[in-house]
Amino acid sequence: MYRQWAALLFIVRVQGLSRTTARGQQLEIHATVIGPYFVDDEIDLFGEIDGNAYVRPRGNLNLYGAVTGDLYVQPGGVATIHGSVSGFVENEGANVTVYGRVGGIRNHNRDCPTVVGYSATIGRGGH
Repeated sequence: MYRQWAALLFIVRVQGLSRTTARGQQLEIHATVIGPYFVDDEIDLFGEIDGNAYVRPRGNLNLYGAVTGDLYVQPGGVATIHGSVSGFVENEGANVTVYGRVGGIRNHNRDCPTVVGYSATIGRGGH
């Protein structure tokens, strides 16, 4: 039982204070994480990933914070962006929705386009 909890609550190379809560397979992160960072379960990120992030198949990222690099979402992954991605969102055939700000979007599969909300900002201009 201890190993299961330890596996759910680990954060690799975290700087600063964090509050991580396990709710089944879901994690909540309130910290700065040094990338590359790989999402394999459901994660609510309120902090920052300093570098690139990768959402793998069966991974689910709810981004309320920031990714300073690119965000790669593999087929079978899910990403909902309320916060910001400084670089590109690379949708490789996944379920991706943008409500926040991203540097750009690249769709690699015509059957799985990225959904862009009304309040989203694409590109580097503006506030």
